[in-house]
Amino acid sequence: MKNGLLALGVCIVASSASGEVLSGSKGTVQIPLGYGIVVNEGSQIERQWIVINDEKMPASLPEAVIPVPKLNDRSYIYTVDYDLQVSAPVSAVEIRFILFDIWGQRTKTLSATEITEMPSGSYKLSHQWRLPSENEASEHFASISYISQIRLASGDIVKADQDAVLAEARKFSEVVSMGDLAPDQ
Repeated sequence: MKNGLLALGVCIVASSASGEVLSGSKGTVQIPLGYGIVVNEGSQIERQWIVINDEKMPASLPEAVIPVPKLNDRSYIYTVDYDLQVSAPVSAVEIRFILFDIWGQRTKTLSATEITEMPSGSYKLSHQWRLPSENEASEHFASISYISQIRLASGDIVKADQDAVLAEARKFSEVVSMGDLAPDQ
């Protein structure tokens, strides 16, 4: 949605040399645990998100995408639900999520790969990752989401402009390097 209100935050659209950058906020850093217990209770800090859509990619993330920490069966997980818009047939897509803490430091880069035939259209995707600690969950503040690479139905592979992603990441932390864009193991 361009320059409009999202369900839980404002979406700002900007152009970069290689595509479109969407940004906004979505929900607070509070994490409800149940039974009236809330991590970061009393905080009104809104989680920030950035989506980078590279114009050369035959797919895009049309709206807010942000991994959110939740408690799941006595351990914390990041969970993300989002839409993927595909404009040409693809066989696989990798989406990366660069995460930042409340202090603006990169904490990790998550990767989600979908390997399935996707003709042109819109797809709803969902992914989860385990968190090592409540500290990481409580300090999660922002994310940058982008399509890292796509395998076309023809077999060709298209990769994102990593320089554009690095430029956005350095707005959070000047010490982010190209190596920080790679997924953590």
